[in-house]
Amino acid sequence: RSFVLRVTPDELAACARLAATRPRPDEARAAVLDAGTDSWTVLVGARDRQGLLAMVSGVLAAEAYDVRRAVVATWLDGAAVEAFEVRGATAPVAETLAEEVRSSFEAPLEADPLPSARVHFDDGSSPWHTICEIEAPDHPGLLHQLATAFTAAQVDVVAASIAEDGDDAVDTFELVQRDG
Repeated sequence: RSFVLRVTPDELAACARLAATRPRPDEARAAVLDAGTDSWTVLVGARDRQGLLAMVSGVLAAEAYDVRRAVVATWLDGAAVEAFEVRGATAPVAETLAEEVRSSFEAPLEADPLPSARVHFDDGSSPWHTICEIEAPDHPGLLHQLATAFTAAQVDVVAASIAEDGDDAVDTFELVQRDG
């Protein structure tokens, strides 16, 4: 439900098209919507798997896109959709992104550590998720680093909110363990 509240109607319609039929385990689908000057919404549909957010955000970082917003959702049938607002010099190409995401399924998942990150966990605010707020110096690839750390800890990101505070990013994640 939170995904529906966090995306625009156009994004929701595009995500529904990406997940209308459950993607095969080796398949990734992508769509790109214009979001303003030098900004685009990148939508990715795939079969849910551990580390999917880290894989997709790694592809976006490798292509020099700065992620400004990320929202994720999973369907009961195992499909997952992710919506990212990105900034960059050129518009992303959906087919290229889909191919790069597919390639990332088999690649090792790695990221540099973030020793300057300040992390706060809240187990009381939500009956369903652990809320994790991370404040760190903002830079391209930050979401990939954080999502890779969550994957290493074997937790899933249910939702992500990304905000800026001066030179820092203040990112909030709703987390669950793999077993719920």
